[in-house]
Amino acid sequence: MDSTNDALSLRWVFGLSKSGIVHNLSDEDREFVFYAAAHTGVLFDLTNGTQQHLIGHTNEISCTCISDDKRWIATGDRGDDSLIIIWDSFRAAPIKTFSMPHKHGVSALALSSDGSLLASLSAVEKGETQELAIWDWSAARTDPVIVSSVQSAYRRSASNSSSHVHTMVQFSAAFPQYLVSCGPKSISFWSWDEKGEVQQFPISVTSKEFKHTMGTITCATFVPDSLNVVTSTSDGDLIIWQADSDDSILDKKSIKVVRLHDASIQVLAKTRDYLVTGGADGLIRFFDFQLKLVAWFEDLNAGAITAISFANKHVSRYEESSTLFATDFVVTTAKGMVLTINPKLFEQQKVIEGSLIFNFQDGATSAIATHPTQDLIAIGGSTGMVQLFDYRENKLRNSRRFERHSINCVAFGNRGKILALGFGNGVLKIISGAQLGDTPKGTHRNSSGSIQEIIFSSDSKFLATSDSDKCVALYRAIDVEVEGKKKVEWQYIGKHRFHYKPIIGLAFVDGYDSPSLFSLGEDRWLIECDVARSTYTKGIAMKKRERITKVANPVGFTSFVENGVPLLLVSTDEYKLKLLNIHDQICHKTVLGPAFGAPIQKMIPVSGETPFLVYSTQERVIGLVKLPLDGNPNASMGLIAHPGRISNIVVSHDGQYVFSAGATDYTVNMWDVDIYPLESASSIHSDPFASLIDGGRDGIQWSEIEEYFYYAQIRSQGEESTVPHSLGSRFAVTELPGVMRALGFYPTEKELADLINEVRLESFTAGNGQDDAPLEIDLLTLVRLYVNHRPVFGVGRAEIEGAFEKLAGSKKGSLTKDAMMELLQQHGETMTKAEIDDIFTSLLGGDWNAKLSENISAKVFAEDLLGFEDYEG
Repeated sequence: MDSTNDALSLRWVFGLSKSGIVHNLSDEDREFVFYAAAHTGVLFDLTNGTQQHLIGHTNEISCTCISDDKRWIATGDRGDDSLIIIWDSFRAAPIKTFSMPHKHGVSALALSSDGSLLASLSAVEKGETQELAIWDWSAARTDPVIVSSVQSAYRRSASNSSSHVHTMVQFSAAFPQYLVSCGPKSISFWSWDEKGEVQQFPISVTSKEFKHTMGTITCATFVPDSLNVVTSTSDGDLIIWQADSDDSILDKKSIKVVRLHDASIQVLAKTRDYLVTGGADGLIRFFDFQLKLVAWFEDLNAGAITAISFANKHVSRYEESSTLFATDFVVTTAKGMVLTINPKLFEQQKVIEGSLIFNFQDGATSAIATHPTQDLIAIGGSTGMVQLFDYRENKLRNSRRFERHSINCVAFGNRGKILALGFGNGVLKIISGAQLGDTPKGTHRNSSGSIQEIIFSSDSKFLATSDSDKCVALYRAIDVEVEGKKKVEWQYIGKHRFHYKPIIGLAFVDGYDSPSLFSLGEDRWLIECDVARSTYTKGIAMKKRERITKVANPVGFTSFVENGVPLLLVSTDEYKLKLLNIHDQICHKTVLGPAFGAPIQKMIPVSGETPFLVYSTQERVIGLVKLPLDGNPNASMGLIAHPGRISNIVVSHDGQYVFSAGATDYTVNMWDVDIYPLESASSIHSDPFASLIDGGRDGIQWSEIEEYFYYAQIRSQGEESTVPHSLGSRFAVTELPGVMRALGFYPTEKELADLINEVRLESFTAGNGQDDAPLEIDLLTLVRLYVNHRPVFGVGRAEIEGAFEKLAGSKKGSLTKDAMMELLQQHGETMTKAEIDDIFTSLLGGDWNAKLSENISAKVFAEDLLGFEDYEG
């Protein structure tokens, strides 16, 4: 394993997967729960308040189950490279892994009562047949004991086929050769043996079959010490299934339908004595196996029940006052709440609300912000809940829910005294940073689109937002007196649609008397706003507008300081990082960024004794880059932080922790930062860029670079000179464009200007001579510039065809000769007629105009003009 991955290590997970299932692992010796959070399994010690992380999946965990003795845990995921992993909960260690157990992964798992057998249902795509597999995981074999297709009993039904995919499976505790599986509209009874013989009896559960309205099936379980089965429905009914005779155990019929809840029964759990139901109405009810109501817990006020799990403890049956013989149990709700309940409270006839273990987000988490001076993080979600956690104590300090509103972004201001919330409906709300209460005139409705980003100036006197309507809005803090006390209100200055494509990011940069506000869009326009001249009557004043790239598309943006100079940092879809001067937007430096699957989208520079850059890609990966930026591949690392899209990253006020939000996986991960592994890795190699040259120093490309390096010196001294040439260790920067082109990198004129400007700034910073001294570069600098500036991906057929489609304005992608000449002379970096004649003569020879086709397609351009022999390949 790459040692640089130790630079980030998972410390804490805030959140619970959307499946909302928490398993109670408590027994006589420990108080533990287990749950999945994105692609991580979490063992939580209820006594010490600590987490242990079960790390092995790269996809989001789709299903979990535990053995009756609470020792074994099985986790499964769905997607590419899916896994089933068996874990020992006592040691928090993986015991067995099954790679690609099904084509698309797993949708449901179940362990037999003794934990030795595992059943899995496959995840399927539309039109595919689902599979049931049984695994003897304790044996040496890695293939399933049996695999059988889930037969259809409902093709005659008019129901949607997706309703017939089975979503749960369970072994009979007393007879593990029997199983039950079910989906919304069907149930199947199974038997199997070790010879591989499988029998299935599928039944369609529809209103037509039952001759009255039936809801969808939600759960199924065996009745203890029997092969009878009970299923629950979305209407609140319980269906009892029983075989007609011992000779036809699988041929079960529904013998009774009983209404137990007035809402959907979401959970069916069982103990030795009771069948326990949990409903969408938030109620929990205990029944004996004749369905007589024994106990009820109806004052939880925690939302719809999604899971109930009992501890594995001895239950005393000698207490005369007891009417409920059950152990403590853990309840999970759709509101992200996890409670522990003592059943003895039922006898005391008290209002039972349960003891809150934790309360997580119950929707997508896209909004996170850390307090500027305290160990607090604010987390906002799509269901309108904002939470304030103490991340050192791992405790929830405060929370507030804004009903029917989605929180897209949050930001602390005024040294953490206020918290700004950006909502999906365009509302900006400024609340107290500690109590989360309203502030005077703190609600603003000035955006037509959803607010995407909020930033404060360093002195918190200004606030800016960007929204999905491609507008930038600006606010100013003003001091007012309310009831004899000084308060701060936020005055709306105005908004402006500076961009015609979505806004990538905003940045305030401090100036002499007031900050400048920058915005960058996908349209490649960098806008500088003059905050001092912006007023309520005149709106936002634009100071400067610059298109920062010709070809590459920017995907990330932030402010940056290098050597005490304030700069702007831009990441592009070509895996480049560019540092721009804030005054004239001239590129100071271009370096190769980390290439871990996707370009960098979010960036946060962190100052300190060893400064570093925290980054995230759009999906899965977060990482660190040691500063200063130089493109050194050994000075960066990345790891899979989430199984899907990463919505945001933030850093603690002291730089010790990084937080990443996983958007649709409902979780926020907290990572310890240790920059030492990166420091060590970046200093091991004195020549790190040689490894990025094909074949390294011993390869053919390195030899070519050396040849061009010395040839450039000859050219700068005059190829036809009669004076002997003196070859040294440097060549004039005027030869740099020719060398780059000879190496196969064809930069635009702007890219060439950036290259030469970078060399000039490096020379000036290093104090190498006067401004009028000739600029020269050595071999290693040439290699570094070449590696950092060349395209990561070459130009191929798809790129050429895409360019012609844009130029021609149609998918045919064909241009007339005259149209091409007009484009070359009037658009982009224009060419003169003399330059065109010189280039086409080099490509086609004399009388090139007669040789050039009248209609030029991408294929003609690549093969006839450029001479690409492998274009079709």
